[in-house]
This record gives sequence, C-alpha cells and structure tokens, in this order.
Amino acid sequence: MGQRGPYYPPESFVDDIDTSIEVNAGDEDALLLPQMDAAAEAMRQDFRGIVKDTRGRRFVVAEILEAMKDVHIVIRKIYAEFPGSPQLCAFPLARQEIETLFILIGLLRIGDSFLAGWEKASLANAYKYFLYEKEETRELTRFQADSADRMALFHNKMKGMQSPFTDEQIKSIEGFVLHGEKLQGIPRSPSLKGIIRELGSDSANVPLAKVLFRLYIEYEWLCAYTHCDLWAQSTRRFFSSLESDIDLERLMNNVTRQPVVELSYLVILMALTEISSHVTDPLALRTALCRLWEPFEKGSFLGKFIWLRWAREAMGLLDG
Repeated sequence: MGQRGPYYPPESFVDDIDTSIEVNAGDEDALLLPQMDAAAEAMRQDFRGIVKDTRGRRFVVAEILEAMKDVHIVIRKIYAEFPGSPQLCAFPLARQEIETLFILIGLLRIGDSFLAGWEKASLANAYKYFLYEKEETRELTRFQADSADRMALFHNKMKGMQSPFTDEQIKSIEGFVLHGEKLQGIPRSPSLKGIIRELGSDSANVPLAKVLFRLYIEYEWLCAYTHCDLWAQSTRRFFSSLESDIDLERLMNNVTRQPVVELSYLVILMALTEISSHVTDPLALRTALCRLWEPFEKGSFLGKFIWLRWAREAMGLLDG
C-alpha cells in the first residue's frame, strides 16, 4: 500500500484479548438489527442540525445504513447455508460494507461538500454508461425514441442539481465517451484513502482516521480474494482440496467465516457509534451499543483496537 497522505504505523497491544469469549450471532443480531432500524429512523427525524441539512444528508445516511443491514443479513445467510469454498462469496460483500462505512463517515464528518462531490461523480458515471449504450444502439430504430427521452432526463437531472453540471462538463463527458478525450472538471468518486487523508487533516478526527486506516488494511486483504490475487487463488484451491489430512472446516472458520462475519459486525458497530454522535438524543442507542461492543472489544484484537482508539471516547465513555 502506498503511503500518500497520513500513515499510521501498527500499534502493539499491551493486554491480550479474552480468547474464551464466544459470540452467539443469533443473539447479537436480535439486538443489532433493531438498533440499525432505530438509528436509520433517528437520522431522518433527529439529526442534529437538521435545519441546516439542505441537501438531505440525513436521508442518504439512513438509506446507507439500511443497505448495510441488508448486506450483513446476506453475509450471515451465506455462511449458514453454503458450505465449503462458496463461502468466499462473502468476501466482496464484507469489502462493500467497509466502503459503505467510509462513505457514511464522509457524509457525517465532511458534510455537504462530500455529498455534492459524491453525487456529481456518481451521476457522471451513470451518464457515461448511458452514452456508451446509446452509441451502440444508435442505428437501431426501436431504441432511438427511448434514448432521446433518457438523454433529456439525464440533462434535466444534471442541470437541476444543487451543484449543477455546466455545459462544458456535460460536453466533456460526451467527448470522453465519443472521442476518448480527457475528462475536464468532473469530480472523481471518493476514495477510501482520500477520506482518511481528509479526516486526518483535522486533529479532532485523527483518532477516527487511525481506525479507518486500520480498516483499510482489512479492505486490502478482502480485495485480494476478489481481484485474483495469486495467494488468494492458491488459497481457493487449498480450500477445495480433498486431502484427508486437511481440516477444511477449521481452516474455513479461521481464515474466512470468522474474520468476515466479525468484520461485518465491527463495521456496523462503527456506523452506529458514529451516528450516535449526530443525533439529539443518543442515550438509548449508546446503551445498546455498550452491550453490542462488549464481546468484540474484549475478545477481538480488531474490536479492541477500534474500541480503545476511538469508539469508547466517541460514545462519551472516558474511563474503564
């Protein structure tokens, strides 16, 4: 991993974790999932500074949290219903959850400027995709009317945004698709390292930036299993081995199932902890979060790091 922007070296643990702790995922979900629903609703109704939320950030954050809930449920379902190597299908989903957490934090910590850039980059990508399809079907009569209507819808949306596209920006996207010209003035989708860099530039956000940097290490590990990394490909073959002396169930649990499911819980707990700092009345949410964090901050190295370096203080728990 390149070291552009802030770099946060590994920190050694002074105290070990409690390896006797076991988490009953069913019990954890029974408390976690309703809290996600409550937090999403709190974002819509109870977002601190709601009168200044001119771009509807609270609704975007609520929708993102609901999407994270759906992904978590699918990850749990994969590990419950698909034995063996198909469980590796959960890796891209866990990676998606990390990406979603970064976006959620960018929306809450960086604010309207982040939403404006993200919204614009997303729409630019959609317009590029549409233009490519439009050009492929331009000689086919049955597509022509529909393409014209969709073009008008895109232009209306792009011109009607709070930070509208200029004529030059629209022409730049069209030139990129039609002639391979360089894009001019089009924001890029936010990168995870860019979010870390922006948060780290504010001393108040450095503890969170450090935790996100640690999550980025996990993100790269997950990417290896979805980007055809050589070791990851070898690991897939290893998991598929039928040699009798390999305990596949034990390996699958230690290398895939447990780390991925644990990551899913920790990412969601981080999202809820961050949201608890942005609602007017966080007491009920934080009370539940203390119970939800407990097995992870005591029995997981990653959970312990996140709890001690950021989550505990973010929830106002400065002692113990």
